[in-house]
Amino acid sequence: MIGLFTSIGLSNSERNPEHSTPVLSFQIITIMIFSLMYVSALDESSRPPFEGSVSEVAAAECIEYLLNEDRVRQEGLFRVPGNVKQVKHYLETVDQGTLPRLDDIPSSHTVASVLKKLFREHKVNVIVVSSVAKELFHEVEMKCSPTTARSLLIGIRSFRLLGGLIHLFSEVLASQEAGKPSVSVDDLARSFGIYMFEDLNVGQAGIVLEFLLQSQSEVFV
Repeated sequence: MIGLFTSIGLSNSERNPEHSTPVLSFQIITIMIFSLMYVSALDESSRPPFEGSVSEVAAAECIEYLLNEDRVRQEGLFRVPGNVKQVKHYLETVDQGTLPRLDDIPSSHTVASVLKKLFREHKVNVIVVSSVAKELFHEVEMKCSPTTARSLLIGIRSFRLLGGLIHLFSEVLASQEAGKPSVSVDDLARSFGIYMFEDLNVGQAGIVLEFLLQSQSEVFV
């Protein structure tokens, strides 16, 4: 799972072709191939260095975990609290710059709680900064097209993370029993939206989320 978020470190001589030989280059390529093939099987202590924010990788893994094996169908996901002790331990480990294994957390509700905390405690930076968030809200209010929204969002660094969150929210909402919703778009705006979109209030974040949920196949193609 985390192979997409890791990189393999190279020595100075390996980074500079002038100081390497054809044999060494072949060895480097071979090592990289085998590292990529087996990185997901490495234990925590031997994982390659992370690229970028550990918190963002943690959020991406939580999303992927919840989207697998019909975990979105768990009743009360994002409403029922998870194991407080496990959530605290996970977040403390992330603060130390280490990515814990979600396989050690048996409860989907606990993983959902971790994901909420990553945003609420600002461990993951706001996905859409104030200027873009306000412009997006204005365009949505003016009934803009998905293409316009995509053009505003495509340049943000966490575009894929935003798309993953919207996809997760869509699956959670779609999995609820008819007439028995356990979570609404307004709930998601309170739990996530105001932390995803800088300087938007709950109502504004809810409007933007509703639009992105309805237009996700065009905005996040």
